[in-house]
Amino acid sequence: MTNIDSKIRASQHLKQLSYGNLQNQFLIAMQELAMINNHNLYIVIPPAREDYKSHIPSLDSIFDDLINISKSYPLKIINFFYDNDFTNEHFGDTDHLNQNGAKLLTSKIYNLI
Repeated sequence: MTNIDSKIRASQHLKQLSYGNLQNQFLIAMQELAMINNHNLYIVIPPAREDYKSHIPSLDSIFDDLINISKSYPLKIINFFYDNDFTNEHFGDTDHLNQNGAKLLTSKIYNLI
């Protein structure tokens, strides 16, 4: 992976917030299908490097729709965004984990579910 500037990367991700209600409709449809099949739906918010996080507004504002949806549907949100166990050495770039980071995240998810 290339190590793109963290500000540029954060800006690219924030543009996706403008996709609007379509993503929410897909999420609700997935949750309804999970409920029909008696499955749990987990939403995992991954960790990110500190330089990336410095260019992102509060998670509450970013995931406001997700939080509202979780009030009506039994979504299980697992948030690792501010998990201090992940250091720069766990990342391949500003927001993607390398192999060691992926192992740590997988282990943490496994222990929670």
